[in-house]
Amino acid sequence: MDHRRSLYAIIIASIFYFGCTHLVQIPQGVDQVGWNAFFIFVITIALVIFKVYEMGVVSFLAMSALIATSTITVDQALLKFSYPITWLVVFAFFISKAFILSGLGKRIALWMSAVLGSTPLRLTYALMLAECIIAPFIPSNTARGGGLIVPVAQALGEGIFGTPSEKDRNFRHWNAFILYGCFQANLISSALFLTAMAGNPMIANIAAEVGYQISWLDWFSGAIVPSIIALIVTPLFLQKIVKPDHDRILELGQKTQDAYLVLGPMRAKEMIMGMVFLFLLTAWVIGPLFGIQATAAALFAITILLITEVLSWHELVTDHHAWTTFIWLTVLFTLTALMKDHGFIDWAAQSLMSYLPQLSPKAMLCCLMCINFYVHYFFASLTSHITTIFHPLVLIGLGLNVPVKPLIYGLAFSTSLSGGLTHYGTGAGTITYGMGYWTLRDWWVLGLLQGTLLLLIFMITGLVIWF
Repeated sequence: MDHRRSLYAIIIASIFYFGCTHLVQIPQGVDQVGWNAFFIFVITIALVIFKVYEMGVVSFLAMSALIATSTITVDQALLKFSYPITWLVVFAFFISKAFILSGLGKRIALWMSAVLGSTPLRLTYALMLAECIIAPFIPSNTARGGGLIVPVAQALGEGIFGTPSEKDRNFRHWNAFILYGCFQANLISSALFLTAMAGNPMIANIAAEVGYQISWLDWFSGAIVPSIIALIVTPLFLQKIVKPDHDRILELGQKTQDAYLVLGPMRAKEMIMGMVFLFLLTAWVIGPLFGIQATAAALFAITILLITEVLSWHELVTDHHAWTTFIWLTVLFTLTALMKDHGFIDWAAQSLMSYLPQLSPKAMLCCLMCINFYVHYFFASLTSHITTIFHPLVLIGLGLNVPVKPLIYGLAFSTSLSGGLTHYGTGAGTITYGMGYWTLRDWWVLGLLQGTLLLLIFMITGLVIWF
């Protein structure tokens, strides 16, 4: 680490913070806490983007800054460390590790690869289809993507193409291609079904408040056409821009069939992991009917894996990716909640109206979808995005004569898709990014290109079928 560079960054960040918070007039409707939180958020993201410090260090800096500036108390700073969604992300990291260490992930991977075909592209399509098939039954995109699909995709890729060394671990590897395709399918499936993402029912409730009732079928019919197009186009587009560098795929089917036969019968740890997998799938699908939360089910699963020694306590406590992610997400949730609760987000959203030109309803919908999509750079989860800015944008759209049906659909679907812009935008993205194939720049560039493509697909198709 360049200590001089780090010192300069801290000095510049401090000058920027104190200059903005003391010299720039606070907008009406925003209090000092919301104003402070915004600038600390900006500095936090900048320090991560420019790699001044690692994410964990930046997280501690941000939390210390909130306390040192009297923006929040110590009790308030630690409050969101009990937030269930952040623990669900951590547990998903552990479940992913168990899939690999138990050997079940490799067994499933080799069996699937032997059955599904001989090219990585076909394999990616098959996993994306699997994501969409289970999506309506698992209302947590983090649990679905990070806890189920990503571990299988990771084991599948490593079973076929091997585990690359650190110096060869890059976004052009076929393993990275498969994982990223599955992550994008997670976003598309979240838009496809009303029950595929925890925030979607919140959107339906907001729609009802403005006089538009959405049924499960209504939501599906509004999303099905652009979703199918997006699922078909995504792997082809990614293959063009990523250009995977692993070309040795001849006789892939025979290779994986031979490897699967070498595994022999299932071992005890594989059987235990298989039962835990079925338990998780069942709990995440029907658990909400009995009041069982996804995070609670994951906690039970981790406990079973520990007492049966499929995972060891040492393997959990030394998983630095999981714990870094936990602290990072907690800090981001704290910052975004402060900006929301203390007026900054509402002020920012309302201020947009004065800058929006007089456009036709269709053009205005496109404008609002773009705003809703790209503003997700400021959010650490889709749910916080919805609770913060969705309602104001709906009110702005209605005030500018956009019909309620396309307005709700356009904002709802663009919200789900926006989770791919950053590595912290949704839990499944955080877990996938944690696999270590992408630099921060790689992920953000891919997210911008792929995300914009998906936005355009939904936007252009939606203008035809929603109005």
